[in-house]
Amino acid sequence: MIDDRGWLYLRGREREEINKGGMKVHPADIDSVIERFPATRDVCTFAFPEALLGEDVGVAVALTNDDGATLLELYDWTVKHLARHQVPQRWYVVSEIPRTSRGKVSRPSVAEHCGTLAPVNIAALRAKAGAPRA
Repeated sequence: MIDDRGWLYLRGREREEINKGGMKVHPADIDSVIERFPATRDVCTFAFPEALLGEDVGVAVALTNDDGATLLELYDWTVKHLARHQVPQRWYVVSEIPRTSRGKVSRPSVAEHCGTLAPVNIAALRAKAGAPRA
């Protein structure tokens, strides 16, 4: 694009990366870790607005067994395999990840869908299970 001053601007696809307080988080990196967890059927990582950091990491996950114990195992798995700034702060357990008519995941659509749901309170699950604070 060239503006009225003659300046050239290059535009490409909208980036999916999450800008968490200046740290760049790539949702696909988180998806690939969570996909390796044995009880994961499907996953989609997305950004959600956060007052202090600008954006933070949310994740929608469909599990083969969606009880609290499995979700805590998955949470511990992510803490072990991801950097601290990559660990999702909001967790949503869903029956399936919404997809487009072509079968692709639309991260903004998943974020919008999860916005209508209450996130799982990981801290409360950990306390109920007697697990140490993360």
